Amino acid sequence: MAAVADVKALREQTGVDMIAVGIGTAHGHYQGEPEIHFDRLEEIYQAVDVPLVLHGGTGISGEDIRRSITMGIAKINVGTAIHTAYMQTLGKEIALDGLAAYPPITMQRVLPEIAQEVQKYSAMVQ
Repeated sequence: MAAVADVKALREQTGVDMIAVGIGTAHGHYQGEPEIHFDRLEEIYQAVDVPLVLHGGTGISGEDIRRSITMGIAKINVGTAIHTAYMQTLGKEIALDGLAAYPPITMQRVLPEIAQEVQKYSAMVQ
């Protein structure tokens, strides 16, 4: 978990525009519920003057995402969710079409599934 002093030092020494903080989230799919340390997030939010990033946002509840936004989270990484939607749909389409699978046509079928996943997470923040 990120120490507040370390986050402050990173900001001061590098001048970064955003900081991804370690508060109990992780990339990939969770086994069980993640334990998000909102108390630490609040401390970091009060200590630095840049937007914060929630890495490992795939599988985080809408309630927890909205709560994190009130504590400075401005970017939520959900790459695992998008990648999973892509791979699962692509696999189904290739299995359906076999050797006749033609990438431009296959991608026309895959892109709506990816968009649906993105929209699911976008709806959580509204």
